[in-house]
Amino acid sequence: MSIREDKFIELSQNRMTRILTTMTTIANLSNERYYTFSQSEINELFTKYEEAGKKCKSVFYGEIDGTELITQFKFSTPPFEPQNKKNIKFREISERRMSKIFYDLKLIANLSDKSHYAYSSSQIDELFQAFEEKGINTKIWFMPLISEFKYSNL
Repeated sequence: MSIREDKFIELSQNRMTRILTTMTTIANLSNERYYTFSQSEINELFTKYEEAGKKCKSVFYGEIDGTELITQFKFSTPPFEPQNKKNIKFREISERRMSKIFYDLKLIANLSDKSHYAYSSSQIDELFQAFEEKGINTKIWFMPLISEFKYSNL
């Protein structure tokens, strides 16, 4: 391996590990004892996560410029319960944590500069596969548990 590839591997592993760790802390926000949230807030949170990952991956394939990546996350709608402290707390913490993820994605996108780093398309695919899988696994924490089965055609 070359020095440029070694640098890419070390930095990308460290940065993606930070993202995965932060996503684990987002999963902690699913505890309804401490937080409340609406399904639309969850959908927006994870839609933005998925979009940010796709944009970052596009930087590596030269489809977009890294300057187009956002580093801040804010919910686009007001709180569904403006007086509910648990919902306000959920929104503040999730915005802060998702912004941290977006910032780390921007740092990963900086690794796309082939004059400083060397990488293969399979490494990029593996990197973003881990990102996508973590998003799916984290979103499951916010889904309601199925407690009853019914056929859909009845």
